[in-house]
Amino acid sequence: MRPRMIKVVTGIFVVGMVACLAGSGWYLYRIANRPTMDKNGGTVLVYEYDTGRIDNSGFKPEELTDALKRRLDPTGDHGITVKPLEFGRVEIGIPRDGDHADRIASVKQLVAQVGHLEFRIVANEEDDQEAIAAARAWIESPLDPTLPEEIRSVRKDVLTLHAEAGYSPSVPLPESGPYETPKGKFTYSWVELGPSERRSLGLDNGREGGTGPDAEVWRRVAADRAAGNCTMLSEYGPGLIYSRNCVSQRLGKAERDAKKYEYFLLLRDPLPGKEATGAYFSNIRYRKDVTQKPSVEFTFNAEGGNRFYDLTSANVPTGSEGNRKHRFLAIILDDQVMSAPRLQSAIRDQGVITGHFTEKEARQLVTILRAGALPASLKPLPVSEITLEPKKN
Repeated sequence: MRPRMIKVVTGIFVVGMVACLAGSGWYLYRIANRPTMDKNGGTVLVYEYDTGRIDNSGFKPEELTDALKRRLDPTGDHGITVKPLEFGRVEIGIPRDGDHADRIASVKQLVAQVGHLEFRIVANEEDDQEAIAAARAWIESPLDPTLPEEIRSVRKDVLTLHAEAGYSPSVPLPESGPYETPKGKFTYSWVELGPSERRSLGLDNGREGGTGPDAEVWRRVAADRAAGNCTMLSEYGPGLIYSRNCVSQRLGKAERDAKKYEYFLLLRDPLPGKEATGAYFSNIRYRKDVTQKPSVEFTFNAEGGNRFYDLTSANVPTGSEGNRKHRFLAIILDDQVMSAPRLQSAIRDQGVITGHFTEKEARQLVTILRAGALPASLKPLPVSEITLEPKKN
């Protein structure tokens, strides 16, 4: 029996060696046939650090290039190169490979996002009345006849400067510090609605000029925008929305014209040391929800699960049956609200990000979150884009 055993083991060893050699051969084949700028030509994009968007201090340029490589070409099969340049710039080389125009568009979309995801609570009339009133009064103060003209003029100028710089409006603080609420002491911020949440609310530009019931939210918000007012939306419990024309100088003219308007939702700021963010994800995957819409499923590690439970358990529905008060959980990617679902119960370690995503948007979000947030942000548009032809032998 012993020789037979040796024969079987030897057979397994031989099969394993054959499989290993086949795998190695395939790997070497992929390496040899990987597209390169020299062989295939392609496109070179140059980006600048965006110092006005997110704090870019305290990182090394190679950390950014490594993070971009993981995001743009995790397997290395597409031959994309990333290298730092002088004067706060980074160069991305994209060899011709398949649909080159689609590859360039995908790279631009992935570069435009830092990949920082966080969860926060939407300010609501039940818990955050004082902050809502103060934020609303500040936005609408240029039209308040009870205020001196000089104050109204200064605040109008500040709102204009914020809009042109691409910044969200500020929220005033009481002299005593953070606002007192039934949920604790908080500060607040305006956070822009992203494309998927705009579609969810009916605030996508395709609704402009609509007369049917599906354009009712658009009409209501547009009327308040024209009057210089904020809007209370019952869709958030209710919550406070502010809208303005898009005049951001951080965007190119074509992008400004396509965007047309910007929408901001008032949110509670997270408590220091209690932030629930994508940095604590242990797993991310694409899936379709119960209605067969594209979504992203996530799992937290132990620390993230504890933080997420603290956040959600403190904001579960309250009140008697028939008079329930719900809070809404804003899911924010790079300072834009992707979706804000109603909280039904406390959640600890698992969840699903749903919204009016296309399949491409959901899969791209998975790619970004798996690769991790970039250590620094880049301006959304490249400062140069050069097409190169293959080098002649």
